Amino acid sequence: MTIRARGLRTLCACLFAFASASAQAPRLHIWVREASGALSRGARSDAPIAVGSLQKPFVAKAWARAHPGAPSPRFRCEPDSGCWLPSGHGEVGLARALALSCNTYFRDLAAETPPPMLGDALHAAGFPRGPTSPEEAIGLPGDAGPLRVRPSDLLAAYARLVRDPWLVGEPIRAEVLEGLRESALDGTAKGLGARGYWAKTGTVPSSDGNPLHTCGLALAVDDSGWAILARLEPGTGREAAAAM
Repeated sequence: MTIRARGLRTLCACLFAFASASAQAPRLHIWVREASGALSRGARSDAPIAVGSLQKPFVAKAWARAHPGAPSPRFRCEPDSGCWLPSGHGEVGLARALALSCNTYFRDLAAETPPPMLGDALHAAGFPRGPTSPEEAIGLPGDAGPLRVRPSDLLAAYARLVRDPWLVGEPIRAEVLEGLRESALDGTAKGLGARGYWAKTGTVPSSDGNPLHTCGLALAVDDSGWAILARLEPGTGREAAAAM
């Protein structure tokens, strides 16, 4: 073996060892809510966590309350609109926007909703404080960091969402449920790979402080109220759905 070949082999071995030591092994945390309401198994902690786009159904509930009797709007998601998808989603309605987790759609929906109503809807879902901006309402970090919620409270809120009619905006709830079904079939949660569930995903900044790293979340609930939440770090919402 030549000196150059030995040097290249040594360099490759060092780089591999460095990459192996630096790579963060994915950590999957699971919370399960039984139909009875009991948190049966999963992660040891029920401390509040950021859940990103899992907030979006409650933005739709707040909008429905602010616009009683109105049909859900349609918005255009363009390449320059600041969505997570650089090319944009085009023109979408509520159900499809929820299935694709379109940031532009829900940011516009939140902007059309009085902040106190956004705060009330999120507080009813278990969030201790309301959003200070449309971005914060849809799960993006604000000046005070992201909104947080206890996993048990979030699972209970989704169980109520699929079970209990809304006093105002029941047709909007039907579209929300359609979007969650669609998400599980061919949307951001399709990695779940199972029928019979309503599902939603979210992606938030990683807890390690690295702006290039993210943490993925996925939630699925059935018509009995049984629900599961997965948190994958590092990862994305799509990857969390597949892991779950």
